Amino acid sequence: MARRAIAEFCERCGLPAPLIDDVKLVVTEACTNVVLHAYEPAAAGDPTFEVRAQVESGELLVSVSDEGRGIGAPSRNRGLGMGLRLALQLAGGVQTREGAGGLGTCLTMRFAVPDAASNCHDDAMR
Repeated sequence: MARRAIAEFCERCGLPAPLIDDVKLVVTEACTNVVLHAYEPAAAGDPTFEVRAQVESGELLVSVSDEGRGIGAPSRNRGLGMGLRLALQLAGGVQTREGAGGLGTCLTMRFAVPDAASNCHDDAMR
């Protein structure tokens, strides 16, 4: 669902297909990391995350956030460490922030966009 939503947003903004492919790949990896690492398997309630996107000052800003254990906390699911590496490779900038009290993580990625996407300022995806 997140992958389709980000693709539709990028298409509405008129972004080129190769950039849309990169954004979809990175968002998929970030969402997979939330599912695998943010929450304990036996945690009460449904694990949730949020994907936001907007075009601002010639950049596509995409954020994936959760309310899980925080990026510094150990996870039972050992990954390959490819998700963040991939984001660093494909995005023009990557920032991670922990939530209040060390719980939750927000990963924000920046992608340069062509001028044609400037008509997308006031459009945001949540």
